[in-house]
Amino acid sequence: EPKWLPIIEKLRLRGNQEASHLYSHQGNYIGTWQRIDIPLFIDAEYCLLLDADTIVHKFFDLSDFGLDITPGIAFSNEMFEEDTRPSNAGVALLNVPKLRQTYNDFKSFIQEHADEEKDFIGGPSDQGAYLDFYKGYNNEDASLVQHLDTTFNVKPYYKLKKNFDERKIV
Repeated sequence: EPKWLPIIEKLRLRGNQEASHLYSHQGNYIGTWQRIDIPLFIDAEYCLLLDADTIVHKFFDLSDFGLDITPGIAFSNEMFEEDTRPSNAGVALLNVPKLRQTYNDFKSFIQEHADEEKDFIGGPSDQGAYLDFYKGYNNEDASLVQHLDTTFNVKPYYKLKKNFDERKIV
């Protein structure tokens, strides 16, 4: 059982079930937070985390992320196809050494939000925690959070031909 479980349960119990369906069930909510421990178990420079409801459509490798690969985390967009603001942790490229380096500070950040009953600005749950923390980590600039190209997270309701033709993950 993760040591951070009581902190996360505290967040869930005060969460707005209308803002996110995840708050209504402990198992679903806790499941999204398990990515916290990736740096404890993965020995690689990068990890691509995919939600269970994703499908890898086309072969790709690390070079497909480009030379400007994230020094922290990269999330794709969710609702609006041409939105380049990182917002969806369901397909996330994670710089594992950076997550390892910031692991304790990140857990303290989450603890502080639970203790002070503060919401995350970047969204509910772990998604908001990651966005808020890495955008402001140690007063660094927001370059620790980058947009993951839309072709890595194409939604069935997207309409741009380019995204469908080049889609890697749906």
